[in-house]
Amino acid sequence: MTDRAKLKLYTTALKQRADIYKHIAYFDRSIDDYKTLIRLSRAKGNIDILSEAYIGLSLVHSQGINNYVKARNIINKAVRLLVEKKNSATYAICLNVIGGIYEDIGKYDNARAAHERALHIYKKLKDRQGTALIYNNLGRVYYNMGDIDTGLGYLTRARDIFQEIGNKRLIGLINGNIGVMYRNKGDLTKALEHFRKCSMIVEEIGDKIAICSTYGNIGIAFFDKGDLDLALEYSKKYLAVAEETNSQINISMAFGNLGLINFEKGRLDKALVLFNKCSAISQEIGFKTGVGVTNTLIGKVYKEKKQLHKAAEYLSRAESILMATGDNIYLAESYAVRAEIEMRQKNHNVAIDYAKKGLKLARSTGAGDKLIIALMSIAKVFARKDKDKALKYMSEAISLAREKGMTLEYAKCLYVKAGILRITGAREKALKYLNKARRLFKKNHADLWLTKNI
Repeated sequence: MTDRAKLKLYTTALKQRADIYKHIAYFDRSIDDYKTLIRLSRAKGNIDILSEAYIGLSLVHSQGINNYVKARNIINKAVRLLVEKKNSATYAICLNVIGGIYEDIGKYDNARAAHERALHIYKKLKDRQGTALIYNNLGRVYYNMGDIDTGLGYLTRARDIFQEIGNKRLIGLINGNIGVMYRNKGDLTKALEHFRKCSMIVEEIGDKIAICSTYGNIGIAFFDKGDLDLALEYSKKYLAVAEETNSQINISMAFGNLGLINFEKGRLDKALVLFNKCSAISQEIGFKTGVGVTNTLIGKVYKEKKQLHKAAEYLSRAESILMATGDNIYLAESYAVRAEIEMRQKNHNVAIDYAKKGLKLARSTGAGDKLIIALMSIAKVFARKDKDKALKYMSEAISLAREKGMTLEYAKCLYVKAGILRITGAREKALKYLNKARRLFKKNHADLWLTKNI
């Protein structure tokens, strides 16, 4: 065997090992292998291996460690190396990595532009797997921008190609992403079906980063169904694997999910601690969506604590961030919460304006859970001004929550309707709705709502 052949065999094996280390979350070992590859390929003047090593190292820093600044600096080195190969598959991979970095830091327009440039190259090369990967990534970007149906369309096309190719790992990951879409549309049965398909595959192949995300997705789906105990079980698993792999973005989101569960259980101080941890990590790694969402959630805690000025302050921050990132799904919820705060401060016109903006945005995104939240918010705002309109909004919210199987949101809807009926003087009917809501809250250990009075 020639020295050239030996070097090629060694670098191929080293690259494969580095990639395996990345997937099983041995990030330090993966980084060491990629650095060795970089030294070898520099010494031999092999641009192809050097650029691939930079790509792999960038992915460890973005997907594993979540150091997006370092990841972008490294991928830029690969881009400069490939200046004469802008129509190559390797250059398309660079664009895909750049798009992923932009997506994680909430710059969705930039992410879409990078992915679309990569898609153009893959189609020109007739590279079906590369095309499917970009369809998957564009699906996530459109979802994050609030266009769930377009996102689902891209993901379905990606899944069909992966199934034809027979790439097991990518079939698992795409099922996870499709599950996220269905969860946000409010179809929790389909969401859990896809999450379980994903879980079976990624657990079998031992992809710890994917296992981590899947536990988080299953946990939040059970949260939406109102099963807080199962949600807590999976969210604890999520945090454990996130900490084991040192995935900062997943640690951040796990704290957020645990905060949501503790909030519904009425443990407001504990929820606040968890939301602040989520926000701090998100801020540190540049995960802007995480910062925006947790500002909304912290605002909700202060609303329940009746510290309305502080709540409004956090909601203002959330709106500013989520408007800048284009996270319309979460912005809809932020508007809805802000409407209730303004209503409690007797700023009725401002409250109506926020409630209408929240409802319009929630309808446009197709996010079932956010639409229910927006409908409840606008019903509360109109409760004393136009009771018929308020009850009409609540009828829609109740039907939607029942249809989607979202038990906790359904119970909240019954509770809100009870309050509106009480205002109209229909006290007996209000009590009927209130008792039904309380039975559901008690069954699902949603203690926050058991302490409230309508």
